[in-house]
Amino acid sequence: MRNLIVYIFLLFSYGCFSQKSIPDKVEMCKMLKEMINGDRLYRKGDIIDTFAKKESNYSRKEIDSVWALQWEIDNRNTEKLIALTKEYGWINDERITCPSAI
Repeated sequence: MRNLIVYIFLLFSYGCFSQKSIPDKVEMCKMLKEMINGDRLYRKGDIIDTFAKKESNYSRKEIDSVWALQWEIDNRNTEKLIALTKEYGWINDERITCPSAI
Protein backbone atom coordinates (compact mmCIF):
# COMPACT_ATOMS: atom_id res chain seq x y z
CA MET A 1 0.00 0.00 0.00
CA ARG A 2 2.81 2.37 0.89
CA ASN A 3 4.51 1.76 -2.46
CA LEU A 4 1.25 2.50 -4.27
CA ILE A 5 0.92 5.86 -2.52
CA VAL A 6 4.51 6.77 -3.38
CA TYR A 7 3.97 5.70 -6.99
CA ILE A 8 0.80 7.79 -7.31
CA PHE A 9 2.56 10.77 -5.75
CA LEU A 10 5.47 10.45 -8.19
CA LEU A 11 3.11 10.26 -11.17
CA PHE A 12 1.18 13.28 -9.94
CA SER A 13 4.40 15.23 -9.31
CA TYR A 14 5.74 14.39 -12.76
CA GLY A 15 2.47 15.52 -14.35
CA CYS A 16 2.52 18.81 -12.46
CA PHE A 17 6.11 19.71 -13.23
CA SER A 18 6.22 18.52 -16.83
CA GLN A 19 3.48 20.86 -18.01
CA LYS A 20 4.20 22.87 -21.11
CA SER A 21 3.84 26.60 -20.58
CA ILE A 22 0.93 28.35 -22.28
CA PRO A 23 2.38 30.70 -24.89
CA ASP A 24 -0.58 33.05 -25.40
CA LYS A 25 -2.65 33.27 -22.25
CA VAL A 26 -5.05 35.86 -23.68
CA GLU A 27 -5.86 33.60 -26.64
CA MET A 28 -6.28 30.65 -24.27
CA CYS A 29 -8.72 32.72 -22.18
CA LYS A 30 -10.73 33.57 -25.29
CA MET A 31 -10.87 29.92 -26.35
CA LEU A 32 -12.00 28.80 -22.89
CA LYS A 33 -14.63 31.56 -22.76
CA GLU A 34 -15.98 30.41 -26.15
CA MET A 35 -16.17 26.86 -24.82
CA ILE A 36 -18.08 28.05 -21.74
CA ASN A 37 -20.50 30.06 -23.88
CA GLY A 38 -21.04 27.04 -26.14
CA ASP A 39 -21.70 24.90 -23.10
CA ARG A 40 -24.45 27.28 -22.02
CA LEU A 41 -25.83 28.03 -25.48
CA TYR A 42 -28.84 25.70 -25.49
CA ARG A 43 -28.87 24.72 -21.82
CA LYS A 44 -29.85 28.27 -20.88
CA GLY A 45 -32.39 28.44 -23.67
CA ASP A 46 -36.14 28.36 -23.30
CA ILE A 47 -36.69 24.89 -24.77
CA ILE A 48 -34.37 22.94 -22.49
CA ASP A 49 -35.08 25.10 -19.45
CA THR A 50 -38.85 24.60 -19.59
CA PHE A 51 -38.39 20.88 -20.31
CA ALA A 52 -36.24 20.55 -17.19
CA LYS A 53 -39.04 22.08 -15.15
CA LYS A 54 -41.52 19.60 -16.68
CA GLU A 55 -43.74 22.36 -18.01
CA SER A 56 -42.68 22.50 -21.64
CA ASN A 57 -44.93 23.53 -24.51
CA TYR A 58 -42.43 22.14 -27.01
CA SER A 59 -42.74 18.79 -28.74
CA ARG A 60 -40.41 15.94 -27.91
CA LYS A 61 -38.92 16.26 -31.42
CA GLU A 62 -38.05 19.93 -30.84
CA ILE A 63 -36.49 19.16 -27.49
CA ASP A 64 -34.47 16.26 -28.93
CA SER A 65 -33.26 18.48 -31.78
CA VAL A 66 -31.98 21.09 -29.36
CA TRP A 67 -30.28 18.44 -27.24
CA ALA A 68 -28.63 17.02 -30.38
CA LEU A 69 -27.20 20.46 -31.13
CA GLN A 70 -25.97 20.81 -27.56
CA TRP A 71 -24.35 17.36 -27.59
CA GLU A 72 -22.52 18.29 -30.79
CA ILE A 73 -21.06 21.35 -29.05
CA ASP A 74 -20.29 19.28 -25.94
CA ASN A 75 -18.40 16.69 -28.00
CA ARG A 76 -16.31 19.39 -29.73
CA ASN A 77 -15.56 21.04 -26.39
CA THR A 78 -14.60 17.71 -24.84
CA GLU A 79 -12.16 16.98 -27.66
CA LYS A 80 -10.64 20.48 -27.34
CA LEU A 81 -10.31 20.15 -23.57
CA ILE A 82 -8.65 16.74 -23.85
CA ALA A 83 -6.17 18.07 -26.43
CA LEU A 84 -5.40 21.16 -24.31
CA THR A 85 -4.95 19.06 -21.18
CA LYS A 86 -2.61 16.64 -22.97
CA GLU A 87 -0.52 19.52 -24.29
CA TYR A 88 -0.52 21.93 -21.33
CA GLY A 89 -1.71 19.94 -18.34
CA TRP A 90 -4.74 21.00 -16.32
CA ILE A 91 -5.51 24.66 -16.97
CA ASN A 92 -6.62 26.60 -13.91
CA ASP A 93 -6.70 30.17 -12.66
CA GLU A 94 -3.21 29.88 -11.20
CA ARG A 95 -1.75 29.17 -14.63
CA ILE A 96 -3.73 31.75 -16.59
CA THR A 97 -5.47 34.76 -15.16
CA CYS A 98 -8.29 35.61 -17.50
CA PRO A 99 -9.42 39.21 -17.43
CA SER A 100 -13.11 39.53 -16.69
CA ALA A 101 -13.56 41.59 -19.88
CA ILE A 102 -12.96 38.55 -22.09
